[in-house]
Amino acid sequence: MVRKKTGRDNAAREQVSFKEAIEAMVMAEEKCYVYLNGKPMGNVEDGKGFAQEVRKNRRLGLVSGEINVVYKK
Repeated sequence: MVRKKTGRDNAAREQVSFKEAIEAMVMAEEKCYVYLNGKPMGNVEDGKGFAQEVRKNRRLGLVSGEINVVYKK
């Protein structure tokens, strides 16, 4: 078993099987991370599509023209 921390309280932990931990790591590797001003905001499954959507919304004026997006595979 692998223990997963669930919040600030070190005493509160959830038990996760080794298989579940490996599957979670693989799923995370397949996602693209999203940062705003250098801070991690989350991740998306389709990084290329996300970048295209941000660019489209920027051109339409729906998001600030100051927002930049980079997609690296």
